[in-house]
Amino acid sequence: MTSLFDDSLRKIQFLFKYSGMHLELKSSKTIADIIRYRWLYIINFLWLNTDVIGEIFWIIDGAANGKKLSELTYIAPCTTLCMLANLKSIFLILSEDALTQLTKNLREMERSEDGSENMVKDTIIEEQRSFLNVVISALNFWNAMTVIAFSLTPLVLMAVEFRKTNEVELMLPFLIVYPFDSYDIKYWPFVYLHQVWSSLRCAGSKI
Repeated sequence: MTSLFDDSLRKIQFLFKYSGMHLELKSSKTIADIIRYRWLYIINFLWLNTDVIGEIFWIIDGAANGKKLSELTYIAPCTTLCMLANLKSIFLILSEDALTQLTKNLREMERSEDGSENMVKDTIIEEQRSFLNVVISALNFWNAMTVIAFSLTPLVLMAVEFRKTNEVELMLPFLIVYPFDSYDIKYWPFVYLHQVWSSLRCAGSKI
């Protein structure tokens, strides 16, 4: 049977996996796997931070051109969360050996307790496991809702605007400065997908 620890770990591992991180990378993967995960992390890191840099430039440009504080603070929380996600992912990579050892120790602790009969202990473990699963499920749910809201809001607003004016006004989830016209129909689909993936990458790193 899958251990309680592994069962809980599996609920969050997929977010780390597709961000190029792994909770037990060196102990369970080959050199080729490690290289592949490293490249995936670097690509995701660069992908996300092109948007973070663009957000910072948008804030600076807005402040220089007299935008209202309410307009400037619209994108600031997103930038802050992305920077937090960056820091967390970097520290996970730097502390990979310690993290691998920690997961190994926790798994061994659970195995060492297998077979022991203690009703009080079993009750506490089951209660805490249920609570942990609720927390993980809640985090996954709200992260998913956040990504969906940011991804779909521009499309909804575009549909509303089209119904009013019968004209298509292209919009994007985030206010970001690019070295090209991101609202040009030639670039807009790519930029839109780029921003959606960045929000997924940010959500994954926050877990």
